[in-house]
Amino acid sequence: MLKCPDESSSDFSLSSIDSAKALSSNNNIINNSREKESSSVHTGAPREVTQRILRTPRQKLESKEICSSHKPKRAHHSYVPTKDIQEVIDFWNNLGLKSCNEGTLIYNKAIQMMKRARRGKIGIREDYKFSYDEIKEAIKKFSLSVQDPHYYPSESNPLHKTLKGTNLGDFIYSEWTTKSWMIKYLEEPLKKAEDTSDLNDEYPDITEVFINLYIRKVLGGIAPKKGFNYYDRTCFVKAAQRTVEFFKDNRRRMNLHLTGSMTVVKFAKLVWEALDRSLHGEVHKLTPGWLCSDATFQKKLPAYLYREGIVERK
Repeated sequence: MLKCPDESSSDFSLSSIDSAKALSSNNNIINNSREKESSSVHTGAPREVTQRILRTPRQKLESKEICSSHKPKRAHHSYVPTKDIQEVIDFWNNLGLKSCNEGTLIYNKAIQMMKRARRGKIGIREDYKFSYDEIKEAIKKFSLSVQDPHYYPSESNPLHKTLKGTNLGDFIYSEWTTKSWMIKYLEEPLKKAEDTSDLNDEYPDITEVFINLYIRKVLGGIAPKKGFNYYDRTCFVKAAQRTVEFFKDNRRRMNLHLTGSMTVVKFAKLVWEALDRSLHGEVHKLTPGWLCSDATFQKKLPAYLYREGIVERK
């Protein structure tokens, strides 16, 4: 005969059933989660679990370099300068040149190179011992080239950017380039920005052709009020020299039926035409440096002359 369970057993039975259902539900959730992870591995689908992004040592180093690239590199050990050397460093910094701060590699290098200059151990001048006054004199002239627009080079000259970024150690002597700006500024007089008196303009008529074409075609007929600076003027003079050399070397190969009585003045205009074509009419992009570049006389001009039938194939 079956017995009807009492109230206490009924409660126990129900609670057991609920617990079993809850446990089953949890197992289903876990199994589903595992299936999703397994499928994401095989199918390449993104996993829902948030993962920590790990970086390689190289990535960490690159990130560190990007964050600190604007700061001068710190030295592990800072050299101790003499009183005279520190005075030269202060003189350099007070002129507003590229900073030379204590504890940096630039600071240590400046001390090292100054000691070498004092001992006569500069690579290109082994026997001469520079005095502190001579070093200061060279620094003063150097600062005028970098900061005073009245002196060469002008800001439009690529050399100006190089000088502006030169540190004190490399100014005294650069082991990388084996050059010394200090010696150069001690031995050579400063040049005015517009001073072109030392240029050996062998072909002034050809130089004028390029200057006039540049003013008319690039500057819209408005000539610089104070004339062209030293760098631009040098480019025009070199362009004339290279034009004459190219004309003499290749004159015999020119098609006289097309050119007729070709003169070097007319040929200078062909040099300009070659550059104009290479720029597809956007001649406003042309700078004086293009007129005397290797790319012009070794590639653009020969290709233009051959394409137009002016120069015959060998």
